[in-house]
Parts: sequence; structure tokens; C-alpha cells
Amino acid sequence: MPNADESLPIDVQLALEALYAAVAAPETWALALHQMARATNSVGCCFYPRNQALSLLHLPVSPDLREFVDAYVQGGWFQIDPHAMRGWCMAEEGRTLVLQDDIFPGLERNKSLYFHDFLQAWKLPDWAAVAFKADNHFWCMSLLRDARQGPVVADQTQILMALAPHFTRVIELATLFDRRRSAEQIGTLEMTGIAAMLLDWKGTVTALTTAAEALIGTDISVRGGQLYIVDGAANRQMSDVVAALRAGLLPPQQFVVVKREGKHPIVIQVTELPKLLSGAFGRAGVLLRLFDGERKLTAAKEALNMAFGLTPAEARLAVELGHEHSIDNIAERFSVSAQTARTQLRSVLRKTGTHKQSELVALMANMPRSR
Repeated sequence: MPNADESLPIDVQLALEALYAAVAAPETWALALHQMARATNSVGCCFYPRNQALSLLHLPVSPDLREFVDAYVQGGWFQIDPHAMRGWCMAEEGRTLVLQDDIFPGLERNKSLYFHDFLQAWKLPDWAAVAFKADNHFWCMSLLRDARQGPVVADQTQILMALAPHFTRVIELATLFDRRRSAEQIGTLEMTGIAAMLLDWKGTVTALTTAAEALIGTDISVRGGQLYIVDGAANRQMSDVVAALRAGLLPPQQFVVVKREGKHPIVIQVTELPKLLSGAFGRAGVLLRLFDGERKLTAAKEALNMAFGLTPAEARLAVELGHEHSIDNIAERFSVSAQTARTQLRSVLRKTGTHKQSELVALMANMPRSR
């Protein structure tokens, strides 16, 4: 990890070293942020990405600020927070350090609902933020102070400003490590043969298994890291998943059915990432598991052919009956006469040693299934 700036006070250097160390040991983020809060004479601190207030629920925060941040997000205070509304504009203009007096000049804070009903209620009347960019995205280190600690004074401003390049490296390193850990974990899914892919908080595909790659083609594609689906309804559902991720929300578990011309659909299961896969600063993403109905059907047909010597048409009929489709429905779906379908059924019953349709369905239910 990079060394801390020796021109900084020793307690600040040690706090920086703790942040760098947390990159490789994510379980220590809260403790490292607590150490940074104490070194900067603050009650608590947290990294805050621009336009991602909701993701604060999933990002590490110093322990003394956890309940405050939860209330800030869940109470909707971020929507009227003058720090965010004005502070990000100042960061865009090149400001590295934004102070409470920059947001509330003169006596303006006395008129602020946010200040009186929220900050004062939590006994955290003073605030400062170190603004920086990481991976071309604006972030800040938000520092909350109580009345005893008071506002940032002149001799502290240079120290806080000197932290900005370190915070950039910390976030970029943490994001890189998160992605590497995700790649390692997708390797575990690779070994099982599962078709799966990971989406980060921006909806970008960051890793996928070989089985998932095999499904990428006409109906589902990945271009520029983005997932595209030809089926309009399925594509809209996936767009909603991406929109939720970008808003800092974790989409509820759901199934997206991708219809394909002349084939069985691909079903995409959207689930929250397991803890091992979800990184601290890669931010919350989702795991997509892909189930290929056509592949399952092909595998089942091959198994029937090997076990009982069924023809492709007979195997198809048996599989469809196993899915509880009627003879008439199967005949219509595959453009054969009902009489032909019944002739095939008699042949299937004879070859499988079953005597009636219910026995065949029971046999199909106990056939080995592919993944």
C-alpha cells in the first residue's frame, strides 16, 4: 500500500495507513474510518459518492455515525441536504475542501429545516467535506462534528486538503480489489458449470462464467459491458434492475424470462450478491444466474435416447408430457396431427416399459436432470 504523507500529523498518517490496509481487509473499514474521524477531530466520517445517497446504506461508515447515516437516508434528508446540493457544485468548480460556513453563510443556518430538525437533533451541528474524484466519479469524505469540536479552523484546512489525493487512491484501490475478489468468486461458479454473471452498481457486467458466455449471442448480448436483450419486455425488466442499482438500491429477487423465436426461453434469476461477492466500494451489485430451457430440453432428450432408444420426436413428446402438456397441446405446438402424437406415445410407452401416460410422467419426473 502507498505510504502516508510524512508531512501530516502522526495520528493522521496512522489513520491513512489504516484506510489503505482496509483495502485488503474489508472487515476493518469501520474501524479505519473511526480512526480517521478521531484524527480529524470529528465524531464520525464516511465516504459519500455523488448522486448515490442511497448507497450509503451499503457503504462502510465509522461506527459513531452509522445510525445517523441510516436516518439520513431512510428519512429522506438527503433530498433537502444543503451540504449535498451546494457542496457538489463547489466540488465541480474545483473546491477540495467545503466547510459548513460555505454552505450556511452568516445566519442562514438559523432558517434551515435540515440544520434545526436534523443536525441539531443529532447534536452534530458542524460539518466539513474533502472533495475528490476516483475513477472519474465525484466523492467526498464527509466529516461530522459536535458543538464541542466546533468548526474546522484555519490550521486544519491544509491537513484536510492534503488528504484528497490519498482518498482518491484508497477508493480506486478498493474498487480494483473488489473487482478482483468478484472475479475469483465467479471462478468458483465456473467450476460448477453454472451460467452466471455479475453486475456492478452501474449495471456493468464485470465477470461471467463460460456457461454464461455460451448463451451470449442473438437473443442476449454484452456490448461495452452492458447487457442487451432482444425481447423487449425482458429488456425493460433488466433496465429497471440497472436503474435500481444506479440509485443505490438492491433490486428484489426476481426472474426475467427472455423469450426466443422457436426455442424455449432463457430465465434470468436476479439475486443480491452473497457477502463474499459484494465489495465495499465496488458498491452493491447483483448476481444473474441464467437457466437455458433449450439446453435442459436437449439434455433430457439425449438421456432418453441413451436410456430407452427413443427417436428425437418420441423424446420430445416424452419431455413435453413431463412438463404436464397435453397430447393435443403438444401436437398443435409442433404442427403434427393428434393421431401422429398418439402413435408416438404408444411407441414411447412400449420402449420405456410403462403402460399409461401417468406412469410415463412419473418416470420423467425421476429422470436425472442437468444443471
